[in-house]
Order: sequence, then C-alpha cells, then structure tokens
Amino acid sequence: MDKLSERMKAMFDEVERNSMRAAHRRQQQYDAHVKPLHLDVGDLVLLRIEQFPSSSYRKWSPWFDGIYVVRKRINEVNYVISKLNGSETMAVHVDRLKKYTVMNRNQ
Repeated sequence: MDKLSERMKAMFDEVERNSMRAAHRRQQQYDAHVKPLHLDVGDLVLLRIEQFPSSSYRKWSPWFDGIYVVRKRINEVNYVISKLNGSETMAVHVDRLKKYTVMNRNQ
C-alpha cells in the first residue's frame, strides 16, 4: 500500500507541474497579444455590447454602444462609467471598453 500511495503522489506532482507549465504558456501567449489600456477620469469611451437581442442578426448589429465618460478608476482593470448626461452609471472591465476618438472630417 505504501508504494501505491508514493506512485499516486508522484503522479499528482507531475500533473501539477504540467498544469503550471501550461498555465505559464497560456499567460505568455495572452501577454504577447494584449495591449494595455489606461484610461483617465473624464476620457470618452465606447462600451462593447456583450449580448445581442435574439431577434437581431449579429453580423449587422453594432458592436459598441454609446459614448460614455470614465467617472472613476476602481483598480487597474475596472472603471466606473456613465452616459454623457450622467445617467446609467455602471462598473465595467477594461476589456469591454474602447477609447473614443473624435475624427476630424477635414483630414
């Protein structure tokens, strides 16, 4: 019985090492493609729509909503935003935000 428990412990240790290596590889792949987004209070942003109405065809639906204002930074990845008029205040993750830039029509 002692050999069996030793073998099982060795297998669990190997599985844990493999799992940690795989997690490290996934983290490196994610970090290679992610672009950090830092927003300041007062910045204008667009909010990515997570769920589309079942009646609409997703391909032709808009991907982003509104123009929102960053009201507060909760931490590095979470922000409090609201509509320009101050209504609809919500806390969202930075992954759902896109910085809004005003394009000049003369260019």
